[in-house]
Amino acid sequence: MNETTKIKASEFFEEAFSKTMKTAIGEKSATEEAVLDYCLLKAWKDAALRERFNAGSPIIANKEKIKLVLKQELLHSDKIVSDFELWHSTLCKNGEYGMKYGIWQKFINMTFKYMFCCNVVAGYFPQYDSVWAKCHCPIDSIIAKITYELLSSDTQYSATAEELALVKSISVSGAVSWNTLNEEQYNLFQKQVKKICDGESVSPLEFDFLHWEQRK
Repeated sequence: MNETTKIKASEFFEEAFSKTMKTAIGEKSATEEAVLDYCLLKAWKDAALRERFNAGSPIIANKEKIKLVLKQELLHSDKIVSDFELWHSTLCKNGEYGMKYGIWQKFINMTFKYMFCCNVVAGYFPQYDSVWAKCHCPIDSIIAKITYELLSSDTQYSATAEELALVKSISVSGAVSWNTLNEEQYNLFQKQVKKICDGESVSPLEFDFLHWEQRK
């Protein structure tokens, strides 16, 4: 990760984390598990934002069980480190508790984003140092809008009509919503992000940090 990314991650940390947790992390008085729990909670709020409006949602009803699934995975890093792509894809396809691919991707990807902030600021989660560059960009309508603008304004990315249509649809809350993405749609979107990342010489997680202030 380049120095600009680390600066952006530190800025995001200052804005997104509570004063109490920032102090505990900065002083290294919080255990790694406590920090992980905090990251999971924040990522869950991001991922389940729209699901909260679905009356009787089994996803909301099983919030703690779903969080525990990801926590247990993250506490045992070996398979994540050895094959991040396989691990990520497999977990996103876990339909237990009514979970959806689109919600899993946001939950997983945002958890890693928050964890990376803690790594930059205070060295938490060193076991994932080889994984940060492999992490995916969290997908939502705002990052989709940024991606669409970049793809459509520069012909070097050679995005097809189908690819542009998908990204645009997500960006304007059209026919496809980030929380209902299926595996094929998700992979197609990440492919577009990777095109831009290759052009900017950054990783997908860096791409998110470097453009996050455009969300305001």
